[in-house]
Amino acid sequence: MIYLDHNATTPLCPEARDAMSPLLEGTWGNPSGIHASGRRTRAVIDEARDRMAGLLGVKPHGVVFTGGGTESCNLALLGLARRHRAPGKDHLVTVSTEHHAVLHAMRSIARREGFRLTELSVDSRGMVDPVEFADSLESGTILVSVMLANNETGIIQPITDLSAICRERGVLLHTDAVQAFGKIRCLPGDLGIDALSATAHKFYGPHGAGFLWIRPGLSIEAIQHGGYHENERRPGTENAAAITGMAAAAERAVTEVS
Repeated sequence: MIYLDHNATTPLCPEARDAMSPLLEGTWGNPSGIHASGRRTRAVIDEARDRMAGLLGVKPHGVVFTGGGTESCNLALLGLARRHRAPGKDHLVTVSTEHHAVLHAMRSIARREGFRLTELSVDSRGMVDPVEFADSLESGTILVSVMLANNETGIIQPITDLSAICRERGVLLHTDAVQAFGKIRCLPGDLGIDALSATAHKFYGPHGAGFLWIRPGLSIEAIQHGGYHENERRPGTENAAAITGMAAAAERAVTEVS
């Protein structure tokens, strides 16, 4: 078989497989445990976080490991919207061509929790109009989500232009970079964003591993409950093997982009 649908998912690269193998075969401690085996696994996760932060040009504390891109987008949108809601501050903005991980999450909290939602259209090229985008923001807007590269068309949105508008208005901007990370430069500092989502299996890493970057100092509400993992932002025992494989695949992908 000749496989061409790498936008849907990619095969596991040798670097990721080699990085994962020791954790699948010999290091199985719970990273939250205080015994030696748990501490070894925790060190592996901390190292992967440092590596991912280095690739993003950010501080490690801002990197939250998730189970994939969908969870990352949901955590960003639901967590930020709920945490930053206030009287008169309940308006969200996104684009009609976003992935369902964004659209369905935003529509859900609009329908169930009373947030107001604006879904912007795109032009014939699939691009967001910056003027229409600016006009959609109002005094009550708290959060916007616009994907960096579209998963169907491949169009790259003018995120830096949109982020400048958001900063002027004091509005948070999340970008779904699932189809962009590892293919084009995705440095949060250059993009001017507040949060970024990506997933390993789009850049030759394993399924079931992703990450959310959150700007330092920006608070977010956990959307799941059950533990204090990931600095109380994403509960659940971390998948150390998948996280390590993701870091290895990310290093290969970002190096090739550079």
